[in-house]
Amino acid sequence: MTRPAQVRAKEDAVRGTSFDAYRVGERVGPLEFELEPAFIEEYIAAAGVDADLYRVDGRAAAPPQVLTLFLMGTLHQRYAPLPGAVMADLRVELCEPIWRDEVTRIVSEGVIEAKAERRGRRYVTWSADYRRSDGAALARITNTFMVPG
Repeated sequence: MTRPAQVRAKEDAVRGTSFDAYRVGERVGPLEFELEPAFIEEYIAAAGVDADLYRVDGRAAAPPQVLTLFLMGTLHQRYAPLPGAVMADLRVELCEPIWRDEVTRIVSEGVIEAKAERRGRRYVTWSADYRRSDGAALARITNTFMVPG
């Protein structure tokens, strides 16, 4: 079982990435991890979600937002975290459910989509594609965050 802390860089462990260092079009990842039924159940309990809401054709599915726990781990494969970064936007496009009763091996890869400055603040937009290890698409998450400094 993979836990998010195992794949995320600690903010104070390495020097963080400045806004100028992000390169539009650059790929990040891949990050490989597993979601096991026990972890999904822990997430459901910790988040306080109603597990009965997540069923597809009668089969128990994981809350799709469980993937966001691994989002920054994908980015940190290439770009070290900078303390003080603030999430500004998050969009999730779902393709297929993650089943609660099976181990799901996942590979995530991303790309830096855009950089912008607005009102004196600097933003980076990037997206991550999540696929089963067999290549089947699970989701795409697009994230915009403010880079301090």
